[in-house]
Amino acid sequence: MKFNGKRQMTSSIREYYRAIFLIVFAVSLVILIITSNDLIFRNSSMINDGLSLQQTGNWEYWIFAVSLVLTISFFYLFIKYSRDYNKFMSIINGNSKQNIVKNMADLRKIAKNLGPKYQKELKDAMEKWKVK
Repeated sequence: MKFNGKRQMTSSIREYYRAIFLIVFAVSLVILIITSNDLIFRNSSMINDGLSLQQTGNWEYWIFAVSLVLTISFFYLFIKYSRDYNKFMSIINGNSKQNIVKNMADLRKIAKNLGPKYQKELKDAMEKWKVK
């Protein structure tokens, strides 16, 4: 986060993607487990403890389907974002100018996807290694 001359805080939501993806994945996974129990496994201990969505009636099938799609999608997004982040950081923090030059196209694409903070880090690394 940065403060400009007027002391306003500016930030990009892309800086929080990793946390957002993880939170949505976790919530959808919990809902998927609850609806799976209600529809498939019927474990009475979970139902008796109040962990049930049976009161939603036929909507529970839709909740199950949506939670399944969200769980898979946000797990994929979290893994993809984490891989991009790790690749970016390993190349930028490496000790090889050749590695940075060789991967410049990927670094620019990843930095654009990760947000302004990482675009600045790439720019700083390019200045450090005198890469154009």
